[in-house]
Amino acid sequence: MRQITLDLPVTSHKEKKPGPPKQVKRPFLPHIQQTLRVEPDIHGDSKITPKPYQAQNLSEIEAAFQKHKRVLFVAGCGYGKTDAIAGTLARKSVQQGKVVWFIVDDLTLLDQSAERFRDKHGLRSNIVQGDRHRDPLCKVQIISVQTLASWMKKRKLSQLLYAPDLVIIDEAHTTCFRREYKHIEDYCKGRILLLTATPCRTKPNESMSKWCDALVEAPPRTEMLS
Repeated sequence: MRQITLDLPVTSHKEKKPGPPKQVKRPFLPHIQQTLRVEPDIHGDSKITPKPYQAQNLSEIEAAFQKHKRVLFVAGCGYGKTDAIAGTLARKSVQQGKVVWFIVDDLTLLDQSAERFRDKHGLRSNIVQGDRHRDPLCKVQIISVQTLASWMKKRKLSQLLYAPDLVIIDEAHTTCFRREYKHIEDYCKGRILLLTATPCRTKPNESMSKWCDALVEAPPRTEMLS
């Protein structure tokens, strides 16, 4: 099997204690009345306790974000990228009053991701796909990349969604190489976390290093099983 090495810094930082949550004030979107009933974005406690190696990777990702905007996290299938990594970071961001976008390329992952965020982390989320867009005030937006690209093309994105503080790209090895992705990245001024199990591309002119500034890798399977 041909191996491709990404020429990116691999972080290995000690875990830092989280500071107090920051209160972020946001104006209502122009077309939304302030009388709109807003439900809590978090219900109850998280049911996910990261395993030691997952907690270490979370610490490394947060440390990488101190220096870089775009971080690529590589972990095999079954690691828990959605539950332990994306869900944990999304809940922490919402607790700080921040907006999170979780972008998927496969439409079947929209409802699945929303259910996981709700059941595992108590997070209320809004699905954005086609005509499915009912709660623009929700802190967690689970978005189809196709719909996002269409809204950007029509220049109505800023009227329908708050700009994100954290963007999480699922299946980044495919989403990042969509024709529309560059425009999405240019629009998103916050942090971008790329998730993938397969960072290698078959075409020689396609490299994940184009879309990320730092790399965090999950430990080998033998270490996770020990």
